[in-house]
Amino acid sequence: MKQREGLDLEPTYTGKTFAAVLDMTRRNRRRSDVVLYWHTYNSVDLTREAESVDFHDLPRSFHRFFEMPEVPVPTCHA
Repeated sequence: MKQREGLDLEPTYTGKTFAAVLDMTRRNRRRSDVVLYWHTYNSVDLTREAESVDFHDLPRSFHRFFEMPEVPVPTCHA
């Protein structure tokens, strides 16, 4: 991933997480689905900060990600 996409995944947490995302999308994804893998390089819970931000302050091209109905995330089985 680092050579191809510039994404540095360490093997303990981010590598396993990304592998699970890939597996989930391969098993359950429809062509119309949008999948976002947000690699923050951060282990701090930012929920409070995220909830305090109004998505309307983001560029208009991002609004659709917040306006779409929520889709349940399938459970990945190892």
